[in-house]
Amino acid sequence: RQSPWDDFLTSVKRVEIADGITSIGDYGLAQCSNLISVTIPNSVMSIGESAFLRCDSLVEITIPGSVAAIEDFAFYECDKLKSVTILEGLRTIGEYAFSRCDNLNNIIIPEGTQSIDNWAFSHCDNLEKITIPDSVNSIARNAFRYCVNLTDRGCRTK
Repeated sequence: RQSPWDDFLTSVKRVEIADGITSIGDYGLAQCSNLISVTIPNSVMSIGESAFLRCDSLVEITIPGSVAAIEDFAFYECDKLKSVTILEGLRTIGEYAFSRCDNLNNIIIPEGTQSIDNWAFSHCDNLEKITIPDSVNSIARNAFRYCVNLTDRGCRTK
């Protein structure tokens, strides 16, 4: 996909999304290879498909409680992504949303989340621990496939 800022993808380092913006669109910041910092306000309700795809320099992100959906491939192949903080409010994690985030090592799915889609965290080579709340009623096939170091699946039981 072409966007008006394709010529500037490698020069984007920091993004502060303005309050009042309600979604980060499909491919919104995809392939901003030097993006290191993103501030997402509480007005954002969804993170679109491939929104941060291959943002190779992004190390951490906080997803506010206003976000109900992280769409398919949203953070796919964010190689350096190590820390993801998701605040309570999320309902759905889409297909391949965090797939191939090689440095992600611990994830806490917040209470209220209902579904984790196909391949959502697949191929996260360093993922060791995941905490899944009671509210999750659907974990799709292969959601954690090829997470070779996953040893602690902190699923709560009723």
